[in-house]
Amino acid sequence: MPLPSIDTEYLTSFLVDLLNIPSPTGFTEDAIAFVEKELSAYPQLRLSRTRKGALLAAWVKFFGAGETIIQSILAGFLLDNFPLVLGLLPQEFDAVRSFFQ
Repeated sequence: MPLPSIDTEYLTSFLVDLLNIPSPTGFTEDAIAFVEKELSAYPQLRLSRTRKGALLAAWVKFFGAGETIIQSILAGFLLDNFPLVLGLLPQEFDAVRSFFQ
């Protein structure tokens, strides 16, 4: 199955707009709100926020249980504690861990 084409003009515009939002460490609400607004245009996505403000997006087409995932306590916990989750990954995931550090 071929990958879908990428609208590079839209992607570039989105990234430039996102990167121009002031979001110093720990103050990312404006950037997250911007991404949430953009993603809300896609009805196949179910969006939710964790109690710490992280954005959770579930693509219902593939998972079929978007509301279950969005309301999942485990999903919220994993996002809220992402550094801890990265630390628990086995050594084979060092590339993933280093990407987020």
